Amino acid sequence: MGGIEHFEMTRDEPYTATKVSYEACAFCGLVGKYPMPPEDDLKRYYGTSWQYESARPGYDLAARFIHRGLFDADGCGKFPQKAGPAMNETQVIGDRTILDVGSKGSQMAQELSRLGVDIDSAGGLDAQPVTPEVQQAWLGSGVGPTANHSIVSACHILEHVLRPDLFLQDLARLTASGGYIYLEVPSLRGGILDVGLCDDLNRNHLWHFGQGALSMLATQIGTLVAIETEFGLPGWPVDRVLIKKTRPQEESERCIQFIKTDMECEYFKASATIREHPPKNVALYGASHSYARLVESDPRLLAYRIFDNYKHGSTYSLSFGPKRERTIEPMEYANIGSVGSRTFFVTTRSYNSYVDIKKWLNRNHPGILVKTPYASIAAAVGEQ
Repeated sequence: MGGIEHFEMTRDEPYTATKVSYEACAFCGLVGKYPMPPEDDLKRYYGTSWQYESARPGYDLAARFIHRGLFDADGCGKFPQKAGPAMNETQVIGDRTILDVGSKGSQMAQELSRLGVDIDSAGGLDAQPVTPEVQQAWLGSGVGPTANHSIVSACHILEHVLRPDLFLQDLARLTASGGYIYLEVPSLRGGILDVGLCDDLNRNHLWHFGQGALSMLATQIGTLVAIETEFGLPGWPVDRVLIKKTRPQEESERCIQFIKTDMECEYFKASATIREHPPKNVALYGASHSYARLVESDPRLLAYRIFDNYKHGSTYSLSFGPKRERTIEPMEYANIGSVGSRTFFVTTRSYNSYVDIKKWLNRNHPGILVKTPYASIAAAVGEQ
């Protein structure tokens, strides 16, 4: 991908005289701009007023992702607690506050509170604060301040900093040991088209991240709890990451395995796993984006029945090639009873979604066997 040249552009200067190119890491998929602008130029650029013309959308979706991740990581829907000296005692991790880096206010804390997370806003940090509760800061130098926040959130900031690794180190210094760091960036996998010209890269951004690159960055500061691509905001697909501040080496081996399976086209591997079983013996659950990716990569999966409690009654058709369809069925005992071995493969590639769906299916349909066809998720949940 290296050597793709075009003129630099920013919001206030659509085209400048500077030519830049993008270089991609063949291992993890990280895409970076070359040459990078000077830090002083970045500070001036991100100190302009246009950044505050509209609120960033999607705090509710981000809060739900964080809440699911906290539930999976700690086994309870509340945060943040850990076992105390006695079995029936708990103690708070950190100071029970959330700091929003790049914040325009306390929206994230408000959304988490609505979900029952016992968390207070610690305000925010930004290059040009416009409200009293947001402080001025310039993180990413590797020498940032220290604090004891239970959660630190950084939405759509990582793609703008010169050194993402140093930025994460700064975030880790602000986070209590055992606390959580939430990152959100535009999804490179989702196909960012907000430039609308010669490529899928936003020319305002210094970096573009795939899930492999985000996973590698996460291991520098802690344990990767959850990662997913979210398509819930039209025209704004994002990658979300939740990291627990731990000893990074504890997670590095699983992260490397995740990247390897991702690079080896995990969808094709998942298809092969499913096709080890005849269509009369197993079925699929979840007519999601991941299901579409599976079927498009291997149309033979249309031979397998697909169930989805929210999308049943419609049909899935191949986007390309011969017109082939599959009816989406509801999860009713009358239907699932006809599945041979009553084994269901859940098609979502989201770790959090799989855990939630498996819990729901086991609770409501205890007679079925629920599995994931994806090697990385199977390793993470102990199904291998």
